[in-house]
Amino acid sequence: MFSPKFSFLLAACGTFLFLQSCHSDDEEPRRDLNGKASGAFVSSSVAQIDNNRLTCQIMLYIVDDDGNFVNDLRVSAFELNSDDTNAEFTITGVSQSRLDHKGKYASALLMDQSGSMSSNDPNDLRIGAAEIFMNSLGSTDQVMLASFTSNYRADLWIHGDGKLTHDVADLIQEVNDLAGQEGGGTPLYRSCYAMSGHLADAADDIGYTNRALIAFTDGQNTDYADIDDVVDYANSQHVMIYTVGLSDGTDPKVLSYLAGQTGGAYMQAEDAEQLITMFGTLGDLLSGTAKLYSVAWEARTTSSWQKGNTFTAYIDIDIGGNVYVRVPFSIVI
Repeated sequence: MFSPKFSFLLAACGTFLFLQSCHSDDEEPRRDLNGKASGAFVSSSVAQIDNNRLTCQIMLYIVDDDGNFVNDLRVSAFELNSDDTNAEFTITGVSQSRLDHKGKYASALLMDQSGSMSSNDPNDLRIGAAEIFMNSLGSTDQVMLASFTSNYRADLWIHGDGKLTHDVADLIQEVNDLAGQEGGGTPLYRSCYAMSGHLADAADDIGYTNRALIAFTDGQNTDYADIDDVVDYANSQHVMIYTVGLSDGTDPKVLSYLAGQTGGAYMQAEDAEQLITMFGTLGDLLSGTAKLYSVAWEARTTSSWQKGNTFTAYIDIDIGGNVYVRVPFSIVI
């Protein structure tokens, strides 16, 4: 028996599928998803390091309760903080832009089935989110499904026939069968590495160059692989990694690094209903039709910033109506 939160997400799948059919792929839809506002960290860049002053820029994706991009936010709507440093942060500029159009995409859903997910995703919210995503595919988009845990003989299990498909009925059944089946260690890096190769091969078979690996995980890797090897290999295969955190037990440093270094995005859900807007609109990020905010900021500290160091921060966004969205991220100086 699914939890009330999980059942709620499944009901949202049908609602979204109906709404998706009411507009063409070429127009920008006005959605009515009835979830909760959410956001994603897309990228970061360091503009200048000057002793105790650090100047940076981050790109953010922000949608409201219905899954529509939140327009016209001003500098005063953004507040940045960090528990990793005692620096003083100042938002210095905000502007809107749009991603470069990428077109149809080949995607792979990678589900963390390790034992830590029983406490970090106790209601199996990743299952409902995966179903929402599959039901929101555009007419030319493709998907495949895989899961990982050290309990599997080869860590990684590719479901179905291992090929990309637009017909998701069988994959939806398989992803639902994963609910409550967590156990074992978390070979996250090895699985992301291997799945990047599988996705690239499957995409080559059908001539798709826009490739997205969507990893539902807590980021608590237990294998001995190197995260930079994963990033380098994914980039060599032209695979963007999108990471999804589902609880306070996730590691934003790992998840935002995998995403930010491969051209993907990092999403952190603090509430089950945020998954509705995250995954009802994720296709906009994958296809390159999403609008973004570019947020410029600086950080001053009493000591000196050290190049190569990494710290984690979070940005709170006031989207109006007493609604706030928090987006965590990490940045490599």
